[in-house]
Parts: sequence; structure tokens; C-alpha cells
Amino acid sequence: MFPTHPVTTTKDSTETRPPVQVQPVSRSPVEDLFIRAHEAVSREDFHAANLYFRRAADLKPEKELWRWKSLGFCPTIFPNEISIEQYLKQLNDGLDLALRENIPMDWRTLPTDGFSPSFNLSHLGVSCKEVREKFSKIFEKAFAQSFPVSKNRELNGGRWRIGFHALHGHEGGFIRGTAGLINALDKKRFDIFVFTPNAGQKQCQEKITPDGVTFVPLGSSFEEVVKRVRETECNLIYYRKVGSDSWSYFFPFARCSPIQVTSYGTHGTSGVSAADYFLSSTYVEPENGQDYYTEKLFRLNSMPTYQERLPELKTPVSRTEFNIPQQGAIYFCPHRTAKYHPSFDPILKTIAERDPDGHFVLLIGRDEKGRKLLHERLKQNLGEEIYKRILFYPVFSFEKYCRLLSLATCVLDSPVYAGGLTSFDAFSYNVPEVTLSGSLHVKNFATGIYRCMGLGHLPCSSVSAYIDLAVRLGTEPEFRLSVSREIEANHHKIFGSPGVVEEHTRFFESICTEFTK
Repeated sequence: MFPTHPVTTTKDSTETRPPVQVQPVSRSPVEDLFIRAHEAVSREDFHAANLYFRRAADLKPEKELWRWKSLGFCPTIFPNEISIEQYLKQLNDGLDLALRENIPMDWRTLPTDGFSPSFNLSHLGVSCKEVREKFSKIFEKAFAQSFPVSKNRELNGGRWRIGFHALHGHEGGFIRGTAGLINALDKKRFDIFVFTPNAGQKQCQEKITPDGVTFVPLGSSFEEVVKRVRETECNLIYYRKVGSDSWSYFFPFARCSPIQVTSYGTHGTSGVSAADYFLSSTYVEPENGQDYYTEKLFRLNSMPTYQERLPELKTPVSRTEFNIPQQGAIYFCPHRTAKYHPSFDPILKTIAERDPDGHFVLLIGRDEKGRKLLHERLKQNLGEEIYKRILFYPVFSFEKYCRLLSLATCVLDSPVYAGGLTSFDAFSYNVPEVTLSGSLHVKNFATGIYRCMGLGHLPCSSVSAYIDLAVRLGTEPEFRLSVSREIEANHHKIFGSPGVVEEHTRFFESICTEFTK
């Protein structure tokens, strides 16, 4: 919230002179407390962060909302499933207490003063619909003064106005999932608006054809951003992600269009009552799928994201390039740290016991504390000998990640969180993915992609089936090759599919038409 300014010194290499005296940056006590709080959050010392935020609120009584910021914290790594249950109980209790309080708040400053559901909630293996709805109820009242949006907006030359929201720092995912769709939508039927942060506009413009598309740069204040988006008078706004940060979370509350839609990037329900539809797929959602959504669930007869197949590698790749043993299966886990749920450990252990020659490749992110806790937990739960067969790698460039992925014998999904973009990545190189079907969107996405390809026999319905499939892929080369060939013969159904464009077109037109009746 409060920027820091680095203290710099200069030194001339040709002569000796006294060091430049730089005055310390003067910060107010509140600024200093916020800096300390954010530093504590970055190392997941949530107790300390909470104390700093509360001390800041003591100095600014009008900012009582700061006292509740800890509700937005969630650990990345849990030691066991009991600790997850305890965390969720404490979170529910805290939300209930906050709902009973009359906390003063100003909608214009909520992205900085407020808090949002932690992104890690999606990785806990349970439905967090009720929890997310409690977050939403805390803030809904602050937007009551937002002026209403008319449902009877006239069409512009017979075209519906459709807006797409790109988040700061998530432009790459936005481009991968929606650029092809935006380019393919019929501009005689739609006026397209792409809302981008100033820093990300160039990146989006490089991939999105400008014909029939208006790029709207977003400002630095939330009030200004809401004003700019409202002025476009869109009939529908598509929020690919709601809740990955506080800005994306609070944007839909402002109701900048009559119809607001979110989809797969939100990783399940947003819990936000102002989000009208969750756009998913018949391939992903079970019959009772609506039970898990605050939004009205709309099932497309395609996958909800437009993907192009990744390009072929420019040069051959070998195990030597990554210091991987030449023999044995490579079980690849390309997950962010939070996806390593405690229930994953016994699965990895059993696979390792049944395939003593296999190795596990884990990508570990930048979260230093999360990495350390994961290392400790895996060493304890898998034992020293199996732990030695785990190869940990840092965050790679996308090109290097693709090269490593292409070497994999198979990809292992977390049992609580299936692959999204990583599934499309794996299938680009015909790499089989072992996934466990479930009722929640985040558990079932890879299953949906398999079903879309006509390979519904490959997702697993039980942990034992998951382990059996992984071991067969790792130890039976002919079986692995046959599965890879099945993927290769069918992946045209998920890449560059015109069906995705047709399904979105029907959805946009039908929903807009229905709403304006």
C-alpha cells in the first residue's frame, strides 16, 4: 500500500571522494507499520502481520477495517488435514464476528483498505462457497451507493457491447485463455472492449487483433477505474479471474455492467453476489454442479477457454539438460506450492514404492517459507529414501518449462486440484496426465479436457485407480505410448476449436437478449 524508496549511494571509480550522504526516507508511523505488516505476510508470519495492521488501525481509528485484514490470510502449506479443518473453523468464526460488527468502509478505497478471500482457499480440497459468501456479505453494503446500471441499454448498430477484464500481473493467462476467442468473435455482432492495466496494455495489444476492439487503459485509483469501465456502457463484462487479488475481487461489486460473468480462472465460485454467471462446461460440471456456486452456473457444450497448441520445441531436449537420471519414469508435478495438499503425500509414497526406479520432478515457486515447509513434510511423510528421488526445480522461463514438460513420462495432478493451463501444456506434447475426478470445478477441469477429447476412460474415480494408472504409465512403455497416441489423435478437439467461439457467441447473445426483455 505504501511504496518504499530504495536508499542508493554512488562511487566514482577514478577518484576517492567522501561517500554521498543520503538522508533516510521519512515514513509516518502508519506507513512503517504497513511495510512491516506486508513483510510479515510475505514470510507467512500472519500473527505478526495482524498485530501490525491492528496497531496501524489504532493510529487511524477511521480505518477500523484494517483490524480484520488477517481474514484474508491462508497458509500455503499445511502439515496435515486436521490443520486445514482447524484453519477453516477459525476463518468461519472470524467472518461471523466481522459480519456482526458495523465496520465503516468506503468502497473507493477497498482494494487497499479491505481484504479478500485468499487464493489458497481453492487448494484446500473442500467447497468454500459458504466462506466466500461471508466475505461478500461484509462488503456488499459499501457498494449500495453505486448508481444503478440500466438493463435497457441500446445496441450499438445492432451489436452487443462485451467487455473483457485483464488483470495486472495476469496478462499472460488472459491472453492464453481469451485472446483467440476475442480475435474470432464476429465484430459485426459484438463491440469488444478490453480493460487492461496501463502496464499490460501493450502486451495484450500484441496478441489481440485491433479491428473491432477498443482497448481501455485503467487508471491507478479504483474510483477512476470504475468510472472508465462504466462509461463504455457494456451490456456484459467477462471477468476471467475474480479474487486473485483485491482489485479483481472488488471490481464486480461496483456493477459496471448489467450482466457480469466469471469463469474458469476464478477456480470455482467467487461467492460475490454481484457476479451473475459462472461460465463452465458440460464436460466439467456434475449434475448437482449448481450447488457449489453463488453465481448461476451456465454449462457450455465446449471447454470454457480457447487454447492454441503450444509450438514444437526448437531443439531436441534430453534428460542431461536437467540433470535427470537416464533410467526410470519421470513423474512430473508442475504445480504451484499451495497445490501440494497433505493428501498428496501418501499417493506419491505408494507410487514410489511400486515403481522403485521412478523419479518425481516438482516445480517449487518463489515462496521461501512454503518451500521449506513442503520439504520438511515430504521428508517426514515419504521417508528419506523416497525423498532422495524427488528432484526440486525453481521457477523456469516458459520455454524451459516446456522443455522439461516434454520429457515427462506423465503429469501427476494434485488430488484436490486438477491441472488447468498445465493440462493443455501437457497435451500439447502428448504427455499423459493422471487426474482424479471430483465434484468441484478445480478437481474436475482436467477430467473435462479428457472428456472433450473423447478420452473419458482416462480420468480416475478413486485414489487406487489413480495410483494404478500412474504406475502403469511409469513402468509399461507400450501402454504409455498407446495413451500418448490417443492424446495425439484427439487433441485437435481442444486446440483452436471453433466450437469454443460458437458456444461463447450463443451464450453472449442469448444472455444479453434475455436480460433486456
